[in-house]
Parts: sequence; structure tokens; C-alpha cells
Amino acid sequence: MASLDNKLKTSKDSKFRSSKNMTKDFRHVSPAFEPEVNPSLSRGELLRFAVVIPEVQECLKDLKASNPMYLDLLVQVIRTSITPNQNIDINMCDSSRGESVLALLLKQFNDVSYNNTEVLDFTQEVLNCSDNLTSKYYLAHLAAGTMSNQNLKAQFKAAIPFVKSLVSATLYSDSDDLTSQKNFMMGIKLIINEKADVNKIALLPKLKQIVDTSSKKEHNIDIVKFIYSKASLARINLKLTTLPNALYTAERNNKSLDCVGYLIQNSL
Repeated sequence: MASLDNKLKTSKDSKFRSSKNMTKDFRHVSPAFEPEVNPSLSRGELLRFAVVIPEVQECLKDLKASNPMYLDLLVQVIRTSITPNQNIDINMCDSSRGESVLALLLKQFNDVSYNNTEVLDFTQEVLNCSDNLTSKYYLAHLAAGTMSNQNLKAQFKAAIPFVKSLVSATLYSDSDDLTSQKNFMMGIKLIINEKADVNKIALLPKLKQIVDTSSKKEHNIDIVKFIYSKASLARINLKLTTLPNALYTAERNNKSLDCVGYLIQNSL
């Protein structure tokens, strides 16, 4: 397995495991009726949440009017926010210092569900791939302003296929602090940035797949250097075709390869 940039890496023994707090719904619904049935089920869950969660009750009218495509995600966000973790937790409903994180998320959700859907698609992937604690940590940062930032649409969309790599490379569920979550968010912030090259973000899964399948050794993938480089995209795509041979040669000579350096050299 190829290592990512040291800024995103926590341990060579890092593993991606599902949290015990994750829940799954198995619904036996005909695909033809899902567009009508799923929103109705989600609105029903919203009504049940509103009975016991003040933040949901306060925003219920707007939440029910949110884009139907994201009502399932809305329910998942609420459920994630109120699901406790055993060892270390994040109180998403704490309002002792102003509005709670959950309240901030819900007040933005209606507008975002129509006008900034890329961030919700990315959020869906994060919640699907990560454990409950990491999801909470991500949502807390999202509520602080990123959720409504429409200048990051392209970056959010391009980064969706790379979420699984960020999760699997930086998280292990048996930690007793927030180090893993902080590393995960550092990785997201480095990628979801207005200065990051969207086209190079989109190439990250392909780059990692090439490295992982072409060599048994660990080789450096400095994703920060890659997505912020000024290298020509056409030249990088051409160099990607020769990267497997370069990795094979490095392995045969018992050396590691600076994959990004190889891709961007003479590519300006």
C-alpha cells in the first residue's frame, strides 16, 4: 500500500474499520417507487426527531422543504449527531456557548440542498466511509462556514472519489483521542481549497491506484505537492503512463520513488 504525504499519515498499521456506532437501514422497496417512498420515510423520521430534539423542531418547516434528493442525508446527519460514542465523543447538541453544531448544520441545510449540492454529495461519502466519531468531527468543521461556501463546488465534486483513500490511510478506530480525526480533516482542508487544482484532485485516485498496483514497496505520494503544482496536466497524464515502469525499476534497485517528483519534473 502506498503511503500518502506525511501530513496525512498517522501509522503504517492504520486500518479502516466500521464503527460499532454505524447503523444501516435495509429497506425492501421497489426501485420504481423509491423516489416517492424514500422522501416520505425521511419526512416521517424528521417528525419523530422533532419531538425530542429542539434543534430539529425549530427548523422543521425548512427541513421538510429541503431538496428531496438529500432528505436521507439530512436524517443521517441528525442520527450521526445524536449517536454517542463510548470512549471519546463530540457533543453536537451542546448550546452552552451559543448555537449547537447541530443547530448550525440544520439552519443551513435547506439552502445548501438546492444551491450547494456538491458539498452534500461529498458529505454523504464521508458519512458512508468513516466511523461515527470522525463523521461528527467532520460535521462540526462543516458547520463553521464551509457548508455554505459556494466557491468550493468544483473541489468538493472532484474530491469525492478520494474520500475512501483519506479515510483508510489516516484513521484507526481504536484511538483514545482525536489525533486521527485531526489528520483526516487536515487532509480534507488541503484538498478542499480554492487554490487546489481541480483537475489534479480528480487524478488522485488514479495516481494512488497505479502506485498501489505497480509496486509492493512504499513510495511517497506527496498529494500537496501534486495538486498545488503548476505542472501541465497533459504532460502529467503522459507521465502517468510510464509511472508503472519507473516504479518497477525503483523496486528492482531496492529504492523508493518520489512519484510526484517524477510526474511533475519537466512538466511545466
